[in-house]
Amino acid sequence: MTMIMRYKPGRRNVLKIAALAGVAAACPALCASRADFTCRLGMNQPVGSPSHLRMMQMAEAIRKESDGKLQIDVYPNSTLGSDNAMLGAVREGELDFYLAGNNLGPVAAVSELPSLPYIFTDNANVFAALDGELGDYIRREVSANGLHAFPYYMQNGFHQLTNVLRPIETARDLRGMTIRTPVEHMPADFFELFGASPKGITFNNMYVSLRDGIVEGQTDPMGVVISLKLYEVQKYLSLTNHWWSGFLLVANHDSWNRLPGEMRDIVTRNQKQYALLQRSDVDEINRSATSFLRDKGMLVNHADSDSFRPMLGGFYKKWRAVYGESAWSILQHYSPTLA
Repeated sequence: MTMIMRYKPGRRNVLKIAALAGVAAACPALCASRADFTCRLGMNQPVGSPSHLRMMQMAEAIRKESDGKLQIDVYPNSTLGSDNAMLGAVREGELDFYLAGNNLGPVAAVSELPSLPYIFTDNANVFAALDGELGDYIRREVSANGLHAFPYYMQNGFHQLTNVLRPIETARDLRGMTIRTPVEHMPADFFELFGASPKGITFNNMYVSLRDGIVEGQTDPMGVVISLKLYEVQKYLSLTNHWWSGFLLVANHDSWNRLPGEMRDIVTRNQKQYALLQRSDVDEINRSATSFLRDKGMLVNHADSDSFRPMLGGFYKKWRAVYGESAWSILQHYSPTLA
């Protein structure tokens, strides 16, 4: 992918991971016959993205540490279906592992908390919360509802806005604009607050929906704009930093518990290592993303984030009732906005 080619450490990884993927594709029966346990990991992220590369590396490290007894086959780019389909599959035990985005609300509503608008200031603020008490609370809630949640979030990043109509200078510029959002209520509620028309469209259908004019804009971090080549179908990039999103690796409880304790330890240890590496990858990409997207012809501006904040009081009150006082109290400990 173009994004990775500009990221020199990742370029070496592209070649290595491509070779690993080629071997796995060429001899799935052989690989499976050597493993005591063969599991599938589904994700929506594109081939060559930091999330894909690091999950492939994680799978290879687990295979080696387990002496080939545990094989995890990684399926990127929504190969196993949309996010809703993969979430349903992992809940039903038809999929072993799933790298979830901001779509675990049907499992545990509080999983949406990190993506509330304008509650975090930067990545250090985000990961203090998610590696701390807030992350622990979310993982307990997810696990209590049938999925094993791994300790370390991976990064998607702070969301910006792209569209084909005009630069978003203030919140007022969203009025009347059709915006692709994840298929969840909270993001849609945010855009409706400012007079936009949100449309829930799955990640794997985003490019086509923008290309075909089904929606005029979308919300995602700049790394997604690069990896999906949204600069081909979007003209304006407005830097709003309106919310953060990430990825949480989850596993079907029964699949997870069938693994021997030693194997679970190997997976947990490697999940931490490669999640932390993925965070650094995304940071590096985002540092050069603005200039890259300008070179691709996008018109970039900094939006007035203060124009959004005055209207969020009622929004926070509504979603506080949804997520509950216990979760909200923990969030307030980490959020400069809500403290």
